[in-house]
Amino acid sequence: MKIRKKELIKLMEHIADSYAGDYASVSRDLNKAVYCMHFLKKDEIPKDEVLDLCFALHQLGECFHQAHSKRRIYQHKTLEKIKAILTG
Repeated sequence: MKIRKKELIKLMEHIADSYAGDYASVSRDLNKAVYCMHFLKKDEIPKDEVLDLCFALHQLGECFHQAHSKRRIYQHKTLEKIKAILTG
């Protein structure tokens, strides 16, 4: 299934509103969530499900970390330009 950029507008708006567009903070919070998942009581969520959730959150965090790195390289792009690209 192909993901359309315009489907991610709500995510971009949330990041802009809650994190001021700071991808490093998003990545850090996702990594904190992965860490916290390891402290759930064993009988609350099956271990395999916790591992799957941790993996998904970790992968998302890595994506935001890479995006942050790219953003540092291309600092001239603003969030408004990115939104314009996404809404194409």
